[in-house]
Amino acid sequence: MENISFWLYMLMYVVVLGIAWFLVGKFNQEYKLYCKFSKGDEMLKLMAKDPLRFHNSIVYLMVCAMHSNYSSLQYDKLKLIVRYICEVCPVVYQKEMLVNLKKLIGDEEIRNRFSGDKPIIDIDSFLKGKPDFIKKFVTSYVISLNGVGLAEEMSKILSEDDKIYLMYLLFRIATANGRFTTTGSESSMDVMKKLCVDGLKIAKKELDLLILQYTNKNLQGWYDEHFGRKRDLYPSFDQIGNIFRSEDKPFAFVDQVKETVMTKSVCDVLSHSIVLSFIMYIVIACRMSSDNYLWMLPFVFIHLGGLFVIEGFNPLSYSGLESIRYYILRTKKENDYLLRFLIFNAVFSFVFIFILLWGVSYLLYLDGYKLWWI
Repeated sequence: MENISFWLYMLMYVVVLGIAWFLVGKFNQEYKLYCKFSKGDEMLKLMAKDPLRFHNSIVYLMVCAMHSNYSSLQYDKLKLIVRYICEVCPVVYQKEMLVNLKKLIGDEEIRNRFSGDKPIIDIDSFLKGKPDFIKKFVTSYVISLNGVGLAEEMSKILSEDDKIYLMYLLFRIATANGRFTTTGSESSMDVMKKLCVDGLKIAKKELDLLILQYTNKNLQGWYDEHFGRKRDLYPSFDQIGNIFRSEDKPFAFVDQVKETVMTKSVCDVLSHSIVLSFIMYIVIACRMSSDNYLWMLPFVFIHLGGLFVIEGFNPLSYSGLESIRYYILRTKKENDYLLRFLIFNAVFSFVFIFILLWGVSYLLYLDGYKLWWI
């Protein structure tokens, strides 16, 4: 029986070391991915070759141009975004992009708040070819999106003319309801400045000229001056153009950047390790002759705190990681956050692997085994 107990403990050692080996491999894989994203723009350009990710990024910025914080969604602006999806984006992606747009505008949250309401964007009606699949609405639901970081990434992959055209598209969204506000932190002026000047790195004089021509009711004149001689790349004024320029076959590149963050298996393995460690220390406590179990309290808090952090702030569910949630380009802010999360998880893993190894060794000691490492 003693031999069985001994070999059972040896098996536990092997399991713990196997967990440690798995985590080290995954952390190394994630760190290499971080290095690829943080050194140069090659990974960003690779991601931008994916038409779905590229167009989702454009739609994200368009939703930001609707105003990142407002008391009611503007129907005319939303209708123009849907027009972009239906006229510009490949048919194979349109349903998925509309579903993504519903997430961006909080369509499901609005329905939950106003029970019995129909969705703003009715996907079933869209699939049936009905033209009226967007309904008019009024809501107090507040959306908070910050597109400056994403616009900065877009500025690295777009030509100067394409950046100007994207500014024009965002301006069309901002003014789709016939208004252009200039006062307040969430005015049209402020939002366009953040997205185009701070984000896309377009000279402020270009934005000022666009606003001036809009005010003078000469927006088409501004458009013809900038794009009238480039009809091979840009459509006529009353149409919406496509600035996705990649000539490569996109599907050859998508899989290379599909995993933009630590895989869920890492968090699952770490969570199970914490549970296993907790059970082990319960067993140790039950086998000890002392009735004073106060020494267990710090371990209990460490284990519960570990589970809370891993499950509650796991990057796959963290709302700040928009490149995963909305399938858009990964931003520098996300890259920095994921490095901090990687370091934090690595420290947690080291602590709990050490606790597991110490626990198995202590169980051996309680059974009377005198091994050199105990």
